[in-house]
Amino acid sequence: MINKILKNKDFNWNIVDQAVVSGSNFLNIIIIARILGLEQFGELSVLWLFILFINSLHMATIIFPMMSLVPKQQELLAYFSGVYKLQFIFLGLSVLVSFFTVFWYFQIQNQVIDFSLIISFLLVLITYHMQDYYRKYFLVLQKYFDAFIIDFISYILRIIIFLYILFSDLELSLIQVFIIFFITYSLGIIYGAQKYKYERKANSFKETYLQHWELSKWLIPSGVMQWSSVNLYIVTASIILGPVAVGIIRLIQNIIGALNVVLLAIENFLPTKFSALYERESFDSLYTYFKKVSIIGLIGLSVFALFLSLFSSDLLTLLYGKEYSQYGYIMNWYVFIFIFMFLIVPLRGMLRTINETKIWFTAYMITSLFSLLAFYPLEKEFGINGVMFGILSAHVLLIGITWHKLKKIIRIRFESN
Repeated sequence: MINKILKNKDFNWNIVDQAVVSGSNFLNIIIIARILGLEQFGELSVLWLFILFINSLHMATIIFPMMSLVPKQQELLAYFSGVYKLQFIFLGLSVLVSFFTVFWYFQIQNQVIDFSLIISFLLVLITYHMQDYYRKYFLVLQKYFDAFIIDFISYILRIIIFLYILFSDLELSLIQVFIIFFITYSLGIIYGAQKYKYERKANSFKETYLQHWELSKWLIPSGVMQWSSVNLYIVTASIILGPVAVGIIRLIQNIIGALNVVLLAIENFLPTKFSALYERESFDSLYTYFKKVSIIGLIGLSVFALFLSLFSSDLLTLLYGKEYSQYGYIMNWYVFIFIFMFLIVPLRGMLRTINETKIWFTAYMITSLFSLLAFYPLEKEFGINGVMFGILSAHVLLIGITWHKLKKIIRIRFESN
């Protein structure tokens, strides 16, 4: 099994690509936190929440449907023409929503409205999602080397720039950080645009829209529900506890995020694999592979997560400085949270493949109701510990409801065979 994976050059490039993305993000956050300081880094973390919110909608509207639909396309180039148009419409709407949302946030925080900061933020939002679109385009076509190149251009160059600034003891503002992000993402976009292939055809946009809507009509509200359930605790922490608290949580997430090299690789690889098994073989093959991935991933990640938990304070001191060692308990929370985050990936992929995304919406709706009732007393009474407990509870509830409903569908499928 291991030899087969090692000989698969495309899969190896996928792993290398994820290592570049996760490793670069890991290092970038450490360097940026040292350059900006905790207060400005906290502001960056709050603004980045807006980008992550738009990204969840982008995944639900464009990326997840594309990864599931590509293996089923008879006219692939025409399909990519339609999805290209859909991508630009999405970005236009995202800019409008984000502008007014960030403007409103500054007002409720009684901060001076800095339009230069807002514009630089919006440029990052656009280029972030455009670069990610090209990257996912290469991944879904299994052109893993091209995906690696686009990420190498965008992420490694950024590390070099930030390292130069750090070791030169240069001061950097939040706006300047966003400009560097904008430039490096743009260079990756240039490479992706030159490689992108599509063919204009009448009604291609309408056909693509209908196909995407069939899958995303429940994924989109589920994405919104995610921000009123799992992520609600961090969003409200920025208001109740302040940007500094969000910055600390983000620094802890960054360490746990080292595991994302595995999680993101699975997220990119699994939907296409699930779809191919379901279309070409049988539901039985799909379910067998689903169980195999879930069990192997759970065991492997649990071992690594235990290691991080044992050395949490030491890692914080090493990466951020001695004053951060007191926050080791937050990382212990995230160790357990991450295990449940992994379980979401195969579950969500399974639901998309068998077109049962309504289950995901229902689970998020129930979890959202719980979070809306729980976030204020938890955060007001227990501070960051309340935030962590809320996030963990939301993940456990989400997975429990989803698995309970999915088991019924699995039993019906097997009985019908």
